[in-house]
Formats: sequence, structure tokens, C-alpha cells
Amino acid sequence: MNELTKVCVSEYQSYLLRIWRPCSTVSWRIILEQIQTGERRVFTTVHELYRYLEEMTVSESGSVRQWEAEVQDLAL
Repeated sequence: MNELTKVCVSEYQSYLLRIWRPCSTVSWRIILEQIQTGERRVFTTVHELYRYLEEMTVSESGSVRQWEAEVQDLAL
């Protein structure tokens, strides 16, 4: 069993990210869909998307650093 399978289901989130631009004169379109619920969120900038993901992953202590370190360790 690898480390990813040990994660509590309630702490696991999977997303489908779509980013496209119909033509070079139009702004980028960003849609993030949560796989488990089908909920879709639309963002107008990558910064909005990042802020949302950061809010979703911040631990109760207010830090995502430990989570980022654990993900990097799993990638090795």
C-alpha cells in the first residue's frame, strides 16, 4: 500500500482543471470541477484559482507547507 492510499477519504479531493482561450483576443477561461461531487467553479484569473486551492488545502494551523513537503516526498 502506498502513501496515497493511506489518506483519509474526507481529506482527499480530486479535480479536473480546464483552461482554454477561444482566440488570442479573449481572456483565458478556467473551470475547476470536483470529481467526487461534480461541482464546478469558474475563475477569471489563475490567481483566483490559486487562492481557492490554497483555501481548500490550508490546514487548521494555517499552513500548507507541511502538505507541500509531504507531496514532494511522495513524488520521489
